[in-house]
Parts: sequence; C-alpha cells; structure tokens
Amino acid sequence: MASLSICTCILTLAICLSKGFSDEVQRKLSSIDGHYRITSLYFEDDSYLNPEETENIISLISEDSLFLSHSRYTEDYALANIKGGSEGLLVYGINSKEALNIFNVNLSIEDPVNLNINSEDAIHISIGSKLAQNYNLQLGDQFYLLPINIDNMKVLPVAKKVKVSHIFDSGFPEYDQFVCFIDLNKAQLLFEYDSNVAGIIGTIQNPLAINDTFYNLFEKIEGYKIITWIDRHQNIVKWLDVYSDPILFIILLVAILAIFNMSLSI
Repeated sequence: MASLSICTCILTLAICLSKGFSDEVQRKLSSIDGHYRITSLYFEDDSYLNPEETENIISLISEDSLFLSHSRYTEDYALANIKGGSEGLLVYGINSKEALNIFNVNLSIEDPVNLNINSEDAIHISIGSKLAQNYNLQLGDQFYLLPINIDNMKVLPVAKKVKVSHIFDSGFPEYDQFVCFIDLNKAQLLFEYDSNVAGIIGTIQNPLAINDTFYNLFEKIEGYKIITWIDRHQNIVKWLDVYSDPILFIILLVAILAIFNMSLSI
C-alpha cells in the first residue's frame, strides 16, 4: 500500500508540475498584444474599420462584464533610419497611454517635463529597451520613420521625424527590438487611414479559457474577424501539448509498472 501511495503522489505531482508550467507559459503568451483582436473580414481598401463600426463593436463588448479593456489601434510596418543605421519596425497607433497595458508594456521611464509631450507638431514614439540599447537611444532623441505601403509601392513615402518619449521593457527581447507605439491620430495621418482604424484590441477575464467561452463572448459580434491570442501563438500552444503529453504517458507507464511489480510481490 505504501508503494501504491508513493506512486500516486509522484504521478499527481508530475501532472501538477507539467500543467503548471504549461499554464504559466500560456499566461505569459496571452499577456502580449492583447487577448483578442477584432478586424474586418475583407482585404485591401475594405480592410479598415470605420468610426461607425468601431462604435457599434465597442458598445456591444461594453455590455459584457467578461471584457476588461479595449482600444482602437492601427498596425503597420515602417523603416527607421537611426544614427545612420536602418531598422524595420512594427508600428502600432493607440489612442491613450493606458492602452499600453493591453499590450503588456510597462514604461520603464516616466515622461520628463522638457519633452513637451502634447506638442502637435511632433510625433512622439515609445520604443523598446532592446532597440534603445542597440542604437544608444535616450529620451528626447530623434530619428526618421519611413512608412512602408505594401499595397502601393509606386507611391513614394515621406519620412517623418519622431522623438523618443518613452522606453518600455516587455520582457521579450525580440518584441522590445521591433515593436513601437505612436499616437493613434498621428498613425492615421502617417499611414493614410483617414478616420479609420485597423481594428479593436482588448483583454478579457481568464484568457486561458478564451477558447471555452469564445462563442459566448463573440457570438453577438457578427461580420468581423476575431483573432484570439491562441490563434496568434498557435504553434507554441501546440508545442506545449506535444511537450506535456509524452511526459504524462511515460509517468503513467512507470506507475503501472510499479503497481504490477507490487502485485507480483504480494
């Protein structure tokens, strides 16, 4: 009986450790770039959401207590010319500093007074700590940002000067090197969105169960493409399943072998 109890305890402990590791990795993944995104079903010129559509979506998700926060956003690629070097960046336009919480971005340095953050003639940009480290960028430094219009390469883009107003650290070096944020209104002008946006990004309660409650949460939002954090990180989520299943199988075989040997002894 003692051997059976030990086998049971070891099996239970291994299962808990494996599930705990998997849950922790998934929780970390879900904290990057929001829990869900709502975008248009169409492509090219019809791929944006106009103000009326975004207001309707926001009014729907605001009625459900499972939705925690949301923000309009734009998402585009740009080429940065920094101190003689070039760097490809993914530029998000957001409508408030609080929206950075949806992207799990913590500002490592507060706004200094002399940056004149509310200046209308400058584009202030929040960059990652890795990008700042690679190019020795400090608060107040400036560089040029060249928007890349993949749909229309015949039009020559115009580079804009941007000023570093924040430096953040997400804990993911790759993310901190290539992702940056600017004001939504500036992004709409820079990347020619007019008054439209790429979509709505947000968070919900218990993101690990988003697939279980997916249809209940989003069934009332019809006619739009909804992407969860699991969809964006599908390969890693599948890897976690591949990783955990063999471990549990091997431990189960060991437990069965132990029980079988104990039975023979009896």
